[in-house]
Amino acid sequence: WLITSSENQEFHERYKEVVLGMSESLVVSLLGAPNKRSSEFYLGQREGFEGAYKRAAESEATHYLIWNRKADLVYAIGFNEAGNVSIVESGGT
Repeated sequence: WLITSSENQEFHERYKEVVLGMSESLVVSLLGAPNKRSSEFYLGQREGFEGAYKRAAESEATHYLIWNRKADLVYAIGFNEAGNVSIVESGGT
């Protein structure tokens, strides 16, 4: 499945609209279906993104939706027990 540069740019612009407290259903309607749902925080790599992993560990997130864009860019959004955004991070190799 090939994602074009313009599709990546459009996704990134919509991603920047995600704010803390936003509902999970609103995030999915804005960004589309995620590639993965996980109980663990994940970016393309840990090295260089230690701050993001620390923020995720300190957040109230109980689960994460993960979108993979390009070969090496990951967008992760964490949600609390109420189903609202508690952390928004992106990164990769």
